[in-house]
Amino acid sequence: MYFIPFRHKTDIRWKAACTGVCLTFWWLTSCDHNSSLGNYLVESHTRTVKVDTFSVKLSVLAKDSIVTSGKGVLFVGEYDDPAVGKSQAQGYVEFIRTSDNENNEYPRFDSVTLVLRTTGNYYGDTLVYPNVEIWRLDKPIEMGDDNMRYSTSTASLRDNLPIQRRFKMKGPAQQEVEIRLANAFGEELFWGILKNREEMNADNYLKTFPGIAVVPAAGNSCIYAYSVTDSTCQIRLHYRISESGDLTNKVMTFKANPAKQFNHLKTTLLPDLPVGSKSDPVSTSNTRNMGFILSGGSALYTRLDFPGLEHLQMLGEIVVVENAKLIVRPIHHSYDTVPLPSELNLYQHNPVNDERGAELQHLAAGSTQLTTMTGNLNGEGKNQNMHELCYYDFTVTDFVASQVAATSEYGKIALSIDIPTSKGSSTFQRLVFGDQDFFYKTEAQSRENQIMLEITYSIYNEYK
Repeated sequence: MYFIPFRHKTDIRWKAACTGVCLTFWWLTSCDHNSSLGNYLVESHTRTVKVDTFSVKLSVLAKDSIVTSGKGVLFVGEYDDPAVGKSQAQGYVEFIRTSDNENNEYPRFDSVTLVLRTTGNYYGDTLVYPNVEIWRLDKPIEMGDDNMRYSTSTASLRDNLPIQRRFKMKGPAQQEVEIRLANAFGEELFWGILKNREEMNADNYLKTFPGIAVVPAAGNSCIYAYSVTDSTCQIRLHYRISESGDLTNKVMTFKANPAKQFNHLKTTLLPDLPVGSKSDPVSTSNTRNMGFILSGGSALYTRLDFPGLEHLQMLGEIVVVENAKLIVRPIHHSYDTVPLPSELNLYQHNPVNDERGAELQHLAAGSTQLTTMTGNLNGEGKNQNMHELCYYDFTVTDFVASQVAATSEYGKIALSIDIPTSKGSSTFQRLVFGDQDFFYKTEAQSRENQIMLEITYSIYNEYK
């Protein structure tokens, strides 16, 4: 196989401009490209070429909002990201009325705590301890007409329950944290349930206690994700009873209602990071030659266009795309304190509305079913070692072949690259990668930070 050495992308454009007249492109559906191209062709000559300098045009786009309700995760904190801007997150949770009861004649209230369990997902500097405030909601959480709440949604707070607590966690690993709340609040819940007071009966409970808001206080530099299930997010009332002269510690538990939990997420982007929409994308030439993907807050994703692929048809009588791979490389040191997504998905860009198009699919080797086009994090640097290279790669052979064969602008398709839908609302992650003009110290190092489209193709009877 013949390999073309690396050239600047302007060389490719010059070569394309100087090619001969375009003939009909024949796409061979056979999976075995090593077979004969046709015995009836006399004195044929076939050459196989591998090139990694095809142009990929990038644009950065932002989503108006994302669904944050019912995702089973509570985001709390803030982080001033030097690559993107300042992100803030606060969560709202409703708690189900407890069915616990106590028949002891002289129970003694002790304390009330909020129990949370981290998921292991974080965004920012985990060396600074979280500092949060717990507020009581003023009204019950109401869902929208579509039974959802979004990253732009908020809830009003009652001003008589601000409890500020700085609590320690040992890094981002999964762990349980317990935050002490005000005794007055705990006694209200405890005696209201125990005495079955009117304000705490089944009809009035949510009016009296609609839930809580967990918001970041001053001094945070990280956003943490906490699991919201009936076993991982609870309010616990600790009390004691006397039995035969001995005191016994007991707990009354209020479990979170995952269906009535949502997050308010906000990102204030840097002034030099303009972003566009589906109908008005912003080229990465205006974003420091970098593409961005950010889940949560002002969720960002990147559009990919592939100009000039049709010029491959001009290289010979028949041009067959043997293999095509899209490689996305995070910029060096861009993920020192930010976890990289474990995988990315490619989507067919849909400029008609403000939603992503259908997931790009392909036929996996040895399978008869179409699967989503997913790029997994590869390389020795995937465990957040900032000194090692890591990358995502996608096999896009069928897509590239279809674009080479496109005979008009109507047939050309742009792609979007983003965090998978299933994870976009339940994780806070960020990826920064270079376009093909991004410069990092030297030309060789710049290549290690740039997106690349690598194509292997065969030319039958190449035009001279």
